[in-house]
Amino acid sequence: MTVNFIRAPGAPFSEEDVRIIGEELLRIADANRLEHVSLLDKKLVFEAVEADPDNPLRRFYDWDVTSAARKHWLAFTHKMIMSVRIEWKIGKFTRPLPITLSANVSSRFKPGPVRRRILTADAMQHDPMFASAVGFRLRSVDGLLGQLEGLIGAHGKLPEAIKASFRAHRMSFNQLLQDFEGWNPK
Repeated sequence: MTVNFIRAPGAPFSEEDVRIIGEELLRIADANRLEHVSLLDKKLVFEAVEADPDNPLRRFYDWDVTSAARKHWLAFTHKMIMSVRIEWKIGKFTRPLPITLSANVSSRFKPGPVRRRILTADAMQHDPMFASAVGFRLRSVDGLLGQLEGLIGAHGKLPEAIKASFRAHRMSFNQLLQDFEGWNPK
């Protein structure tokens, strides 16, 4: 069996970095007699890196305490912001929404739109931001549906009724994508 290490979308590491990280994660999992690398947790990996001054993963860490603390606090602040939901009430419908979401906005410093975190309330007031945020989430769902299609196809043993139901949901979702792309707020 061969193992390929693939860079996750948006990962802040190069393909070569991902190979180094993947190999070391496998080594740490093996050294701890774990059946699968997915059983690793961050504490176990960090302790292995921290204990070995020659660990290849050390170069990816910020060992300056002041700088590392600031990064930790910024990450914690992001987690804190993302843990709040705003409940919007529209007629009789109520839905929890995040305080911020990702959308394309114009920039004073760069030509064209730039992807930024914006307040959900702002997106609700500006159709182009709203369309960008919803479009981003629809593309995410489309990617997840593609993964499900791959899993279902690879399994090959599911009852035909389940396959047919999934195909119908996929067709319905494809229609939603087309309808949404046809709505182009200016």
